Amino acid sequence: VQVRFSQARHHFLVMPRESIANLKALDSRHLDLLRHMQSRGEELAAKTSKTLQFRLGYHAIPSMR
Repeated sequence: VQVRFSQARHHFLVMPRESIANLKALDSRHLDLLRHMQSRGEELAAKTSKTLQFRLGYHAIPSMR
C-alpha cells in the first residue's frame, strides 16, 4: 500500500499497489486489502491528531488509473 499526501493539511490517500479497474472489480479476494487500507487510514488519522475526527471512505475516479 502506498500512502500519498495531498496539498490539504489533513487529507491522506491510501492507495493499493494492486491495479483494480473499478469498484465493480472488487470481490471477496480483496477483503484483506480493504481491511489493511482501512487500518492504515485509521493509523494515519490517530498519528495526525488526538482531537480531530477523520472520515474514512473509498472513492474511485477513472483518471486515478
